[in-house]
Amino acid sequence: PTPTPTPEPAPAATPTAVAGDTLAIAPTKAPPAEDKGDQPTPEPLPFQAEPYTHPSGAFSIPVPQGWQKTSEDDFSVAFGDQRSRVGVVFVNIGRELSNEELLNLVGDTRDIIIDSFADDYEVIGEKDALDDKGYYYLAITFDKGSGDADLFYEQHSGVVFIIYFASLDYDQLQPTWSEILNGYQLDPQAAAAVGGPAGQPTESAPPPTPTPAPAPQNSLAPNAGQSRLYVFNEFNQELTFTINNKEYKIPTTANPDNPVPIDLPPGKYTFTVSIPGGAANGEVEMGPNQSWAVGVRGDGAVYEPFQVYP
Repeated sequence: PTPTPTPEPAPAATPTAVAGDTLAIAPTKAPPAEDKGDQPTPEPLPFQAEPYTHPSGAFSIPVPQGWQKTSEDDFSVAFGDQRSRVGVVFVNIGRELSNEELLNLVGDTRDIIIDSFADDYEVIGEKDALDDKGYYYLAITFDKGSGDADLFYEQHSGVVFIIYFASLDYDQLQPTWSEILNGYQLDPQAAAAVGGPAGQPTESAPPPTPTPAPAPQNSLAPNAGQSRLYVFNEFNQELTFTINNKEYKIPTTANPDNPVPIDLPPGKYTFTVSIPGGAANGEVEMGPNQSWAVGVRGDGAVYEPFQVYP
């Protein structure tokens, strides 16, 4: 994703800076290789009735319904679910940084922030709009391409604000991310009062370390140390799947895109697939932190188990 700055807004009636007036996003991913016809534009998620305001008063941010607060400290907050996260961090420097100094701060802090939601990452885009728009932007892909994220840095009155968004469903949630940016509001004076009296230089103050939060999980990953077997059904009737002395009903809606997950301790298992008129047995051996899949074809034949994660 690449930022597409919006036109400069008219002067606000209050001194509160509104980051959403200067930040916006647009996709940069290549279009699909094959034309699948017109696809409906995703709608933004519904938002909580009131935006979240940090206890310091330094910023406020809209939060989608169902997203939980995963971390909060004197300088930051993060919200999300198992697949996405949005967070804000601010650093009270006490003076305006030069562009070179701000870029050094980007280098000092980006790993700290990204490590809170990803095991690995690669920068796939960046934009230096410090001179004309007052922000610096990074686009990354993380966890071997499983997800995408944006980070925006901007400074006001000696305070650097960082807002980031990471998701395993980035394209689907891009309209939601845009709405978050539109409602993101800053109060640099309130932020400047954190960590010392406003107006006193705090050049030596190190950037805060955001409280680590659980990373968005790969959608196919099992719980740590466990194994997971996904069972899907392409047959035209419900089937029964038996493993580890337990039966599971696998409906016809459990297609390969919506399989039934079964969590198991690592090990070797014998399973039985039963459909009207017949049954078949099979074996699967799963190691720790592995996910496998097995399913029934439309003609009733059983696929050989295959590994889907990692």
